[in-house]
Amino acid sequence: AASGQAGQQVTFLFENTGGSPEQAVEKLKSLAGRGVRVVIGPYSDDEAEACLEFADKNNVVLLSQGSSGPFLSKKGDNLFRLSPSDTYQAEAVTGLMRQEGVTTVVPLWRGDRFGDDMVVHVKARFKQLGGEALPGSRYSPDRKDFTPILDDLAKQLAQAQRTGKAPRAAVYFAGGEEIVPILKAAGKRADLSGVGWY
Repeated sequence: AASGQAGQQVTFLFENTGGSPEQAVEKLKSLAGRGVRVVIGPYSDDEAEACLEFADKNNVVLLSQGSSGPFLSKKGDNLFRLSPSDTYQAEAVTGLMRQEGVTTVVPLWRGDRFGDDMVVHVKARFKQLGGEALPGSRYSPDRKDFTPILDDLAKQLAQAQRTGKAPRAAVYFAGGEEIVPILKAAGKRADLSGVGWY
């Protein structure tokens, strides 16, 4: 607890959502039942989306420090986000790619809302900047073997290079910690050497 001005007292309560939208709603309901009206969190888009209906109906303000999905941008709701929208991330990464001479981008992304949204924005923005976007490869969030995905990327890049459409190609990745095994596997392949990753 911390003391405020004029003898007011503020109490801080902590709950762990465990990264689960369902658990986030339960924890929010518990906090609201204890009189809490302002919550810092939840962190993710999925958790924020799950909590929003309850927050709106019960006049609880959510201040999310990590939610950034454009699909949650709605006027008049009780969700305030401290992270900029993912659309700005798409503008930044495509601008950097074009500045560094990339002419063709091939996306590689985890098949979830974040990955799907980011790839739509990156492809559209890259095309607006005069580049070409290949279809890319989408993978399941529970995938463990990335060899077929990397085979598909290499095939798309080789085909684009044969047609002269990819003088300087790069991979755009949208996902999570699985980037580590993906990059380790890609680093061992001659057919993906010389390709930048963003």
